[in-house]
Amino acid sequence: MFKKSTPPTPTVQRKNQSVIPHTILGQDTNFEGTLRFDGQVRIEGRLKGEVITEDLCVLGQKAVVDGEVKVGTLIVHGRIEGHIDVSDLLELHPTAEVVGQVKAKQIVMHAGAQLNGQLTMKNVSNKNTHLKSTKAGSKKKLPFKTKTMHDVPMIGDDDIGANVPAANA
Repeated sequence: MFKKSTPPTPTVQRKNQSVIPHTILGQDTNFEGTLRFDGQVRIEGRLKGEVITEDLCVLGQKAVVDGEVKVGTLIVHGRIEGHIDVSDLLELHPTAEVVGQVKAKQIVMHAGAQLNGQLTMKNVSNKNTHLKSTKAGSKKKLPFKTKTMHDVPMIGDDDIGANVPAANA
């Protein structure tokens, strides 16, 4: 009745279609080399080497990947150690363990997930998202309005209610 089961195979919605993984590397699989594919894959076993696709890669809870991962979307329930380059979305579930250099456009990290290493977020566009450093005292304008602590009114304990009109006034 209460069985421990592996997470269900994700179903990803794309262009009004439901897409399920084309390939599954089972829990007892040990693969060494380069796994290059079109479409989606789910890895449940051990992989040492490279995983390359422009599409979806899902790592199950028992999955262990040691090497380079370069994918479009990566959903992690297991462990990865190495260089990870995700062109779109990286999702780390509570059982995920990631060690290494990670580059991603978007990241979702659930409570309990572990990420140890360097994380670099890829820019969506360069328009107003990259600020160049300026020297102290520089008069350059930023692409947005800034406030300092002096611009924000502060309320002391004895000021509370001072400017609030009485209820029966």
